[in-house]
Parts: sequence; C-alpha cells; structure tokens
Amino acid sequence: MSFLHCFYGVGVSVSPYILSLVIAGKSGWRGGYRIAFAIQIIITLLLFLSLPLWNKAHGGESKSEENAHKALSFG
Repeated sequence: MSFLHCFYGVGVSVSPYILSLVIAGKSGWRGGYRIAFAIQIIITLLLFLSLPLWNKAHGGESKSEENAHKALSFG
C-alpha cells in the first residue's frame, strides 16, 4: 500500500501542472488527455515488464503453501 499512496500523491501534485502547461500551449485539453493516456500506457507497460521481477523476489510458492493446497482438496 505504500507505493499506492506515494504515487497517488505524486500524480495529484504533478498532473495539474502538466495539464496547465499543455492547455496553455497549442494542444488544448485534448492534448492533455492524450498525454495523460500516454503516461498511463507507459506505467502499464512498466508494470507488466516488471512482473517477472516480483515472482523472482518472492521465490514462488513455498512448501507449506503447496501442502495447504493439497490438504484442502475434497477429492
């Protein structure tokens, strides 16, 4: 949750500044939405590219988790 709260604060602080620069320029509000869309796509790509790193950090399932799955079966 700490990353979620941190980046929410960063986005709330930075996005009005970026949008005001874009709206003051020639792009207008549609250009601002395009930039916001591009930033979200970049963040999504970075998230998906970093998924293998998250699995490597956790080391997969432990033996106790595997045994718990076997103990809960009804068959």
